[in-house]
Amino acid sequence: MSTRMSDLFVIGVGILVCLLLQCEAYYTVGGAEGWRADPSITDWPKDMSFKAGDVLFFKYSSEDLGVVALTNSDAYKNCNIILDLTRTFHGSGNDLVVLQQGTIYFVAITKAYCIKGAKMMIDVK
Repeated sequence: MSTRMSDLFVIGVGILVCLLLQCEAYYTVGGAEGWRADPSITDWPKDMSFKAGDVLFFKYSSEDLGVVALTNSDAYKNCNIILDLTRTFHGSGNDLVVLQQGTIYFVAITKAYCIKGAKMMIDVK
């Protein structure tokens, strides 16, 4: 029950953030299953349009799936976060990320999970 309450709290905070920032949209990354080490995560954003101010919600249970936002395509392709000096870490398991314009790469903090599919690229207009 407490997990359900914390999920509802985070969703509520996300909606509040959207209202305050006047975000265009709020997305749960990976849908109902959330952020995970699965090749479907790479495909999840492919038919979507993202705008600056949109909010992504990353829901996961393992610390190894912590999310790293990158701007370096080589770091993304090689699942090597060390290559990107501008990387931003998110590790709560209930992470809200407000999007800014440009190409953003998201990978799991653990290389093994990234290689298994916990990574995605989005273009933000």
